This record gives sequence, C-alpha cells and structure tokens, in this order.
Amino acid sequence: MTFIDRYLEYATPQTGAPRQYHFYAAYAILATVIGRRATYHGAGGAKGPKLWMVILGPSYMAYKSTVTNIMSGVLREFYEPQAKEFLLPSSGSFESFVEVLSERSQGILINDEFVSVLDWMDKKYNGELTGLLTKLYDYGSHTFTRRVGTRKNAQTYTITDPFINAFYCSTFEWFNQKMNEGLIMGGFIPRHILIHVDAPSTMVPITPPADLALRDSLVSTLSEINTLPLGPMDYTPQAKKAFIDWYKELVPRISKDANSMLQPILHRRMADTHKFAMVHAAMRSSPLEMNMDDLDKATRITEDLIQMAAFIVGGKINLNPFQAARQKVLDLITRYQHLNGVEGAPRHLILKYAKMKARDFDEIIQTLEQEGLIEIIPTKLTGGRPSSHYRLTEQLVEA
Repeated sequence: MTFIDRYLEYATPQTGAPRQYHFYAAYAILATVIGRRATYHGAGGAKGPKLWMVILGPSYMAYKSTVTNIMSGVLREFYEPQAKEFLLPSSGSFESFVEVLSERSQGILINDEFVSVLDWMDKKYNGELTGLLTKLYDYGSHTFTRRVGTRKNAQTYTITDPFINAFYCSTFEWFNQKMNEGLIMGGFIPRHILIHVDAPSTMVPITPPADLALRDSLVSTLSEINTLPLGPMDYTPQAKKAFIDWYKELVPRISKDANSMLQPILHRRMADTHKFAMVHAAMRSSPLEMNMDDLDKATRITEDLIQMAAFIVGGKINLNPFQAARQKVLDLITRYQHLNGVEGAPRHLILKYAKMKARDFDEIIQTLEQEGLIEIIPTKLTGGRPSSHYRLTEQLVEA
C-alpha cells in the first residue's frame, strides 16, 4: 500500500467528508515533506512539487475543517518537536509575514476558510502580499530581499529558497462572492488547484477515534521519504514520449471550448502533472526518475482536476444572485436525495440549509420544476401541515 492508500484508510473513518478531500490532503502532506529537495527542470528553471489546493464544497455537512485538522495533525506528529515551524501564518501584517519567511522559508499555509485568506491579502496594509505569494510560487531557488515598513522605520528581510505549499477550504457560496475576472486573469487563482467533489458527504453519528498505530505508520513513511536522496528528477524516455503524446492530444481538445477565464487554469493544471508524478516517484523510493506508472497516475489526476475546474468556472463563478441561490437549492436537493434515496429531499431541511425566505425558496422550486429538473412529491403527515419532498428527475440524474 502507498502512503496515499494508508492515509485514506486512516482519515476516512474519522469524518463524513468525501473521500476525495482526504485524497488531495495526502498529496499536500507529501509535497510539504518532499519540499524543495526534489526538482523538475521546466520553463523558468527548476521547480519543486509546490501544490496550492482549495477544497470547494457546500456549506452544509462537508466537514472541511475536520479534513484540515486531520491533515495538519499528521504533519504535526511528523514535525515534532518543531511542529510550529512548518505551519506558516495566514493572517497578520505583510511585514510580519515577510519576517516569518526570512526565518523559515519552507512550510505550508493551512486555512479552512479560503475567503479569510483572500480578505487577509485584500487589506490595505497588505497590498504587496498577493504579488509576493505569486512570485514565491513561481520561483523556488532564488533569494528575495524585501524592504518593508515606513520610510523612517523600514527593515530589510532576506527570503532564501522559498518553498510554500497551501491547503485551503471554502464553500461555493463564499468562493463565488469573492471570485472575479481580475483574480483569475491576474494569475493568482489559476495557481490554485480547485477541487470539487460530486460525491456527497455522509452522516456519521459517532466517529471512531483516530487509529494511532496507523498514524504512527504514516509518520514513519514520511520519515523514510524525508531521508531519500532527492535531487533533479526526469522522466524515463518512454514516460517522456508518453507525456508529449498525451499533452499534444489533450491540450487542443480541452482548449477548444474553454472560455478566457478557464484557459489559464487549464494550462496550470497541465504543468502540475509533473508535480504529481514527482510525488509518486518519491513514494516508490525511486526519486530520480519518473516512470510510466508515475505518469499514468499523474495524468489521471490532471484530467480529473481539469474537469473540476471546467465545472467550477463554468457553473459556479460569477452567477447572479438568483442563479447562485438556484444552484444552492439544487445542490441541497442532490445531497439529500443521495442520503434518502427514492424518498427524495424533505422540504423543511432544504429550506433550513438554504437560509432564504420561504417566498424566494418557493420561486426557485417552481423554476426547477418547470425546467424539468425536479419533481415535487406531496407528503401526508399525521397531524400538522402537509409537507413535500423533492426528487431529481431522470433527466438530471442521467446527466
């Protein structure tokens, strides 16, 4: 079993979150431990497996915070007794952040609310933060000198060979409110891997305690990876040819229908293929070459991530308020139908989690029914007011 397999075995029972959340959290852990010790020489120089990820899910029962807590818990165990050193701050002033990076330029940013990270960067006194993070993402073997502070009290800091990973979470609703064409076309958002999962969360009434023996095994594997003689990595000749063939076939196909906001995201994901291949090579304890198996796993991930990005940018970003509310209600119905099966989604729960006025809610329900996306099933109760359940139509289920 690989580290990924054992991490899924460890993390999945602890929460009802979709399994894919843990899948990508495991890659964030590995990329952080591998760090700048492994490089792949691409355009612009040698780069390590930096992975910036954003888990996107509904505001109800996605267990996003639990996912980040499980992930950071494994990292803390691995980095003890210097556990605080790997976790970089995602709040405070620009000057304090630069000061931290001058002391420890390798680590990971973890935050279960990506919007709070964007708010942190939007603050007037942090105006340079977005540009600095973007530069630190692109270059890993440079020394940066930053002079920060007022003219009279300015101080110069040196950041040497930075290597920063990131793992964030966000609800679709908040992410949608914050996204705009500038953030995407400016290049900051495309550097982030946007992860959307169709599989619903599951309700776990009582979660079992963490399997400490399994966690110790994970930490032991990370220690082994941490001692590997890493360095410049490259594909085997067969894998390199396969990558070129795959790239030449995929790029024209996915670019044909991509809008202007999706294009920069797609090309970033293609470049991330090398990073996932590097991680798999390290898991095999063969860190200097990436073989066909490494490439196969990496390209599958890339194609999945491209589909996620197309869905998110195509259907979740820049919706008008009614469209956003309509999508939220449809997501909730989908979620509860997965839980209840043919009984469908009960009105009272959908209305509760939709958090909107009943009149607006009923207008959306009527629209979804008229579009043939849902059917309304009257429910007779013993006493009290009659209720309803909503069920996806075959048209939407098959789509």
